[in-house]
Amino acid sequence: MIFYLYFEGDLHLVRRVVDAQLNTGRPWTAETTSQVFGQLFSAEANIDMRRNNERLAQSLRQTADFIVARSCQTAELADSASRELCKTIEAAQRLGEADEAGRWLRQALLQVQEVNQASSRLGGELVDKSQELEKAVQSLDRLETMALTDELTKLANRRAWDSRLRVEFNRFLRFGRPCSVIMLDIDDFKAINDHFGHLVGDQALIQVARLCQQGLRAVDFLARFGGEEFVCLLPETSLDGAYVLAERLRASLAAWAFTAAGQRARLTASFGVSCFRPDDERPEQVVERADKNMYRAKALGKNLVCGEEPLGPSQACLN
Repeated sequence: MIFYLYFEGDLHLVRRVVDAQLNTGRPWTAETTSQVFGQLFSAEANIDMRRNNERLAQSLRQTADFIVARSCQTAELADSASRELCKTIEAAQRLGEADEAGRWLRQALLQVQEVNQASSRLGGELVDKSQELEKAVQSLDRLETMALTDELTKLANRRAWDSRLRVEFNRFLRFGRPCSVIMLDIDDFKAINDHFGHLVGDQALIQVARLCQQGLRAVDFLARFGGEEFVCLLPETSLDGAYVLAERLRASLAAWAFTAAGQRARLTASFGVSCFRPDDERPEQVVERADKNMYRAKALGKNLVCGEEPLGPSQACLN
């Protein structure tokens, strides 16, 4: 996700943080990834930025109000000085004595200096305010990054998913390369929450996200779709390949067990698989098919992988 946003996105903060790491000349390791992810997407950073959001908005309003007010004051001063200067020049033209003309000239020069000083002060103040605005823009970049992350699982959220889905759909339409989608929903998740509590349920979601992430390639895109639903976008992957991967993920989740309140428990998930089709008019259609297949897996007994052709009816569901 980090490097997708770096190459495909338009988030300045991501580029600054990644470039800073690359410019060190050190190899990029798993520890580097964790460090960068923490800087950009951690729940702590998310909470901190949300707390600062209102202060940032207030600062922007105050800065804008200040610039408008000071600019108006300087413009009014310049206009008043200009009118007075015109009067001074007209009066000076009617003067006969040199000393009187000198007094009028000194008065005119004072008015010009006053305008220059006001303009100079405004220029310095605007420089200071521009620096404040630059810091505010950087904070807004950070808020934009945080808006793409699910706070609990630290995966991409629904907004980031929708954006990436459109990118891959447009690529599919242009080049015709295969791209598949896996949707999974944890079976009987309400029962886990009811029996063990929501804190255990949250930890289960985090673990499901971790296990799925471990089972995917670097180019695959995993997101929390909502609640206990997750989606995987698989570029350069046929429907058959998506089936194989979904089955591997299903088995990995079914093999994992957790302990809560002194009890050993397991969870399973139902999977739906689909792929982009040439006749798709919207990218969301592939998600709708995967969702339909996922619910078919639940209807057939849960802990299954279901999809459509070309595997054929006898292979349409795997367990």
